[in-house]
Amino acid sequence: NKSTTMMTPPLRMLLSKPNVVNRLSVGCLSSALNRVSTSCNIISPASSLMSQSALPQQQCRYKSLTKTKRRQREKMRERERRVAAGLPAKPKPPKYIPKDLPVINAMTRQDRDAESVSFDVASAVEMKEKITNQNDQEDTLRFGFHGLVMSDRV
Repeated sequence: NKSTTMMTPPLRMLLSKPNVVNRLSVGCLSSALNRVSTSCNIISPASSLMSQSALPQQQCRYKSLTKTKRRQREKMRERERRVAAGLPAKPKPPKYIPKDLPVINAMTRQDRDAESVSFDVASAVEMKEKITNQNDQEDTLRFGFHGLVMSDRV
């Protein structure tokens, strides 16, 4: 029966375009085509294609994740796991010392200030002694020129 198996010309033109066939969704459009084909006693190639899962796949935007994206997602998962366990998101670095931890055997600020004042006093006394000793000594000349007197003509 040739008239029952033939498709209507607009439907045939619609289904002859490969991009339209690829975009047919399994939902509403395929069910509408099935209704049209059953009401007209037409065997639709689109409905047979839809019933099979052999539709050509559309191109994907990306094949797989890059190494960087994979590492980032692993880190994110690890941070989420730590937060869920009640830990901070990132672990502390090795040999981490918090800033507010008191230093053992450290001097207080007042002790350090007193020590620096005593060192300043000691160095001031030493400098005064050197200055007085320098004023008392004669100027030594190079190459053993001792007792030179400057001429009046100069």
